[in-house]
Amino acid sequence: MALLRSGDAGVPVKVVASVTAVTGNLPSFTVGQVQTKNATLMDYTVFVATNPSGVGTKWDFEYRFGETYHEASFTAKSLDELIKRFSADAAGKSAESKAYQKHYFKGAPFSELGPFWSGYVCTLNHTTSAEYKACACKGK
Repeated sequence: MALLRSGDAGVPVKVVASVTAVTGNLPSFTVGQVQTKNATLMDYTVFVATNPSGVGTKWDFEYRFGETYHEASFTAKSLDELIKRFSADAAGKSAESKAYQKHYFKGAPFSELGPFWSGYVCTLNHTTSAEYKACACKGK
């Protein structure tokens, strides 16, 4: 996920994993629930394959955005709030932070980002090198 900012406005971006194993992850796919009136992604659910080959695989439920991250929709405002919670959790130990890290690589053993978490979180809503430096270095 990412939040592209422009002044006070923003565009939420949902990046999806590959439905093939070409990237080294287990294949997965995302099903979104969209409010058609204003084209808002209200929620999404991710399903992941039980094996990389696809032969005899089962598509297991992995997680649902709203349930996992406690947000009612995938909007710029809700994503901004979620990223603020990630930022406040400098060690990446909250349930939401751990869920994000766990679901980042499909099929890989869960490995906390630990000391790298704060710097990683800066990539979610700081898209230029100057913005990233200011976030990651905290003015140093």
